[in-house]
Amino acid sequence: MNGYQDELSKIKEILKVNPLGLTVTDISRRININRNSVAKYMDVLQISGQVEMRSIGPAKVYSSSQRVPLSALLDYSSDHIIVFNSDLVVVQVNDNFLGLVHTPREELINMTMEDAPPMISRNPELKNRILEGIAGKDSSMEVKLPTGEAGVFLNTKFIPTTFDDGSLGVTLVIEDITQERVASEELERRRTLNEMLLNSLPHPALLVGRDRVILTSNQVARELGAEVGGLCWRDFMQGDHISEEAKGYLSKNDDIPPWAIHCVFCLADSALDSNKPQRNAHIEALGKMWDTYWIPLGDEVFLHYAIDVSDHMKMEKSLEALHRSAITLSTAKSRNEVGEMTLEIIEHVLGFNWGGILWVDEDKFRAEHYIGFDIPPDWTLPLSGSGITVRAAKSGTTQLVTDTREDPDYVPHPEPNSMETLSELAVPVVVGDEVVCVLDVQSFQTEDFGDDEKRLLEILGQHIASSLRRLKDENDL
Repeated sequence: MNGYQDELSKIKEILKVNPLGLTVTDISRRININRNSVAKYMDVLQISGQVEMRSIGPAKVYSSSQRVPLSALLDYSSDHIIVFNSDLVVVQVNDNFLGLVHTPREELINMTMEDAPPMISRNPELKNRILEGIAGKDSSMEVKLPTGEAGVFLNTKFIPTTFDDGSLGVTLVIEDITQERVASEELERRRTLNEMLLNSLPHPALLVGRDRVILTSNQVARELGAEVGGLCWRDFMQGDHISEEAKGYLSKNDDIPPWAIHCVFCLADSALDSNKPQRNAHIEALGKMWDTYWIPLGDEVFLHYAIDVSDHMKMEKSLEALHRSAITLSTAKSRNEVGEMTLEIIEHVLGFNWGGILWVDEDKFRAEHYIGFDIPPDWTLPLSGSGITVRAAKSGTTQLVTDTREDPDYVPHPEPNSMETLSELAVPVVVGDEVVCVLDVQSFQTEDFGDDEKRLLEILGQHIASSLRRLKDENDL
């Protein structure tokens, strides 16, 4: 055995004084050992990490390893380190590990894995990783120690290790990642809280960095493409609203340009630089109109949300068009002209395809002005019977029925073989104290009328009432 160690020592000494390296033949000649023995010794030294080999053409040249022995590094590492040999016995530890397990070095050295501190001996997965490491497989896993309120989180790396004598073992390099883990969990907690708060908003809302990376988004925004980690101008706005220069660059390159890209209407930089909220009340994007806000949350992050005002804008346009058209009612010379003008407004301004005016004639309705239905000229509807329009006339209040199948007062229209009305809106027109007619619109779909349609038809009813009062005063009614 001494001869074996002596020959290994001779080889290492020769390599030290020949830093450029020697071949097996060179070494064999200098220490007078046959080439086969030298080759075996070189394998042992290479496996143990004491020499390095490089190929120069067909020759293998060996030189002393420049790596620092593990034992020399242990106490210079900030990590906790413990080394097991192939017999699962502790052979080395550093001071940091001793502090972690609160066990003296003399007790740990030569301790078996089964007798090791609980963080090792009571963790089956960790024990399996140690065995795999000895077998040559490197891996890592996270271990949590139940210490303190939050515990201690350790990231453990299992590094296959070869000792000087060529035997195998495994080195556990244990990094305390508690601060990083706690910080990560706090960030996740805040992200979850932010997402919960954002999800409480019925509008698309997201937190965005100055670089336009989406940090958090609510469900409404995600449905529009605003995924976390994406770019708001690209994923949320689909790249439709950036400058022509940016579009040109992206069409020719796969990467993002070196300058900042943002939507042409974006006010985020202004909000962040001034630390004041910014607003653009009329942005047309994604096929809708938006009232859009940028709220700074520090120097680098802003809350971005947008309210869909498409229906509101549509309502404003409808109101404007209705008031413009209704002015013509003031020029009507007779009740019949009022009826004809009303049908024009119902169809071409309000966009209703089925409806008209039911005029009160003593104890019944007459449908003199109607569109969409071919109603017989002699058709009447008794005011003493059922009907949604009858109910509107009797009560003097608007009747909004979203599903006529659920309303016992519904009376099918007289046109034979026609589709069944499924929703209806009836507005009484009052002149003085008397209901003189009922505006009635119908649809073949349920829930086709809502508050906006109700408001528009009631405004039209007011214009009709005003025109009829004027005609009455002029004795033409």
